[in-house]
Amino acid sequence: MIPGYDGGTTGGNVAVRVTNDGVILVDNKFPYSFEMISTEVRKVTSLSVKYVLDTHHHNDHSGSNADFMAIGEVIAHKNAGKHFSEKPNRAPRVVFGDETPVFLGGGKVQAHHFGRGPYKW
Repeated sequence: MIPGYDGGTTGGNVAVRVTNDGVILVDNKFPYSFEMISTEVRKVTSLSVKYVLDTHHHNDHSGSNADFMAIGEVIAHKNAGKHFSEKPNRAPRVVFGDETPVFLGGGKVQAHHFGRGPYKW
């Protein structure tokens, strides 16, 4: 886990799943967070990020999509595409419906879409 929330300047947490063949991330913070996340991942493995699962389209969770798509795939719920219309370079290339497994190097991450939840601050 790469911790995140500090009052709104660093974005949410990033989950890191290291497998035998690479890394699966859940979320990737802001557009300027790619280098920081990459540095933190390199502290635990020399393997590269192969997949990023976006929990949703907000900038503090999917901001580095474009950078990560240069080295792997970004996966998100099929409804995410409409939210990236003004930033198409960050739109996920792989989408799913209700759920999808992501397999890599003997590891598995199961993504689920539970519908829109309440959003409160």
